[in-house]
Amino acid sequence: AQLATTAEDKRLAREALLGLLANAGSRVAAELAGVVAQLATTAEDKRLAREALLELLADADAFTAGRLAARLAELDPTTEDKRLAREALLGLLADANAFTAERLAARLAQLDPTAEDKRLAREALLGLLGEAYVDAFRAGRLAARLAQLDPTAEDKRLAREALLGLLTRGASSRAAAELAGGLTQLATTAEDKRLAREVLLGLLGEADALTAVELTGTVAQLDATAEDKRLAREALLGLLAENKRQPREGLFWMPGETDAFPAERVAGGLAQLDPTVHDLRTWHAWAVRPNAHLLAAIRRNSALTDWLAGLPALSSLSG
Repeated sequence: AQLATTAEDKRLAREALLGLLANAGSRVAAELAGVVAQLATTAEDKRLAREALLELLADADAFTAGRLAARLAELDPTTEDKRLAREALLGLLADANAFTAERLAARLAQLDPTAEDKRLAREALLGLLGEAYVDAFRAGRLAARLAQLDPTAEDKRLAREALLGLLTRGASSRAAAELAGGLTQLATTAEDKRLAREVLLGLLGEADALTAVELTGTVAQLDATAEDKRLAREALLGLLAENKRQPREGLFWMPGETDAFPAERVAGGLAQLDPTVHDLRTWHAWAVRPNAHLLAAIRRNSALTDWLAGLPALSSLSG
């Protein structure tokens, strides 16, 4: 595409690529389609390219179909083009695994799905969320896609239960972040958010340090009340002290990390939860010293008289 500089070069390149596209296998076509989309500048070019992609889409596997649909969306598809593409994607989605289903749902959302299309896609995604083989990381991604498809209250309840079940069985901090992110996107009403906060706070007692940071960060995004934030701060403060008592083998230690790394993340998490100077009463027992970012947040959230009264206890921080 970069070598075709003149209008005639581009025309010849388009014609050659369209000829290849029409006869290529679906996986090769997925690669060619990107170049075709760049060169298809006229309405006729785009029409021919869409025709070739739709023909391939009808017989493509789930992984390739997602890539073909993404290219189709760049070629000014007509209403009928989108309908045909959605039909192909939904047919594949019904039998897709968790990895490909997430990608197919993402492409479907780009093609103006109807209410019925969305219902069928939600049904497929919810079915996968209930599968035993779907891990926490992938489940969070599926839930995020589900949230883009106008889920009903019942859809959200079922998805929330699946995500919370995975969280309670334990998940890595990365997977916990995906699960918590899925919960955040599903929580669109005040009641959704209250329920999600309640469960996330309940999980903090058993969470390791990095997972706790992810959970409390999500709580903060869910319109947390002052009491919610207080409970979240208490959990993180307890983890900071726990690591001090059990260096290298406590809740923070992970192979290949320094002792301070997770503790610093926890201290950073505190800054999102409206900490006050009263939260610094136990800082001498923490695994790390309060940093400037945390102290600035504490100053913003503390009355001036309380801040001034607490300064003597912080004097050793300057040493």
